[in-house]
Amino acid sequence: YQPYPWRVKKYSGFEWACVCMPAGPEGGNTSELNTMLVGISARSRHTDLAWAFLKQLTYDTQTQQNLYTTSHGISPLISVAESPEILQALYDNIPGSVDFSPEVIGNIMETAAIRPQFDGYRQALTMAEQAVSDALSGSGGLHTQLISSQREINIFLSQS
Repeated sequence: YQPYPWRVKKYSGFEWACVCMPAGPEGGNTSELNTMLVGISARSRHTDLAWAFLKQLTYDTQTQQNLYTTSHGISPLISVAESPEILQALYDNIPGSVDFSPEVIGNIMETAAIRPQFDGYRQALTMAEQAVSDALSGSGGLHTQLISSQREINIFLSQS
């Protein structure tokens, strides 16, 4: 920004650049990844329509291209996220010069980390891992053990 007596003049001579930031004990380059989860209610009366709509939002290339160019996120579809046409549309909306490529976007997505969203995350993860391990090594019915473990984990999650 450059000051002016009565206003701020935006982007005058401003240049963008991507800089990898170190993270973790080994100093790996990591970005935080925020995701949006979608699902279908088990009580849905129109499961086929809900499934078709979910696929349209998440898997359809044209829908993902539209979301990618009009929102602040990156498409999970590599063919969209690294598409030269889509990247050109993004470059056209960024003032100044642009110093990133499809490879940079791919690298950011591959090294991104998701931050747990609730306090009991680590304990719930440990419970789930233990339940799967016990079910696979146990002599009882796999299905019964997993359902029992799921109930315990759900009780824990509802209390935390």
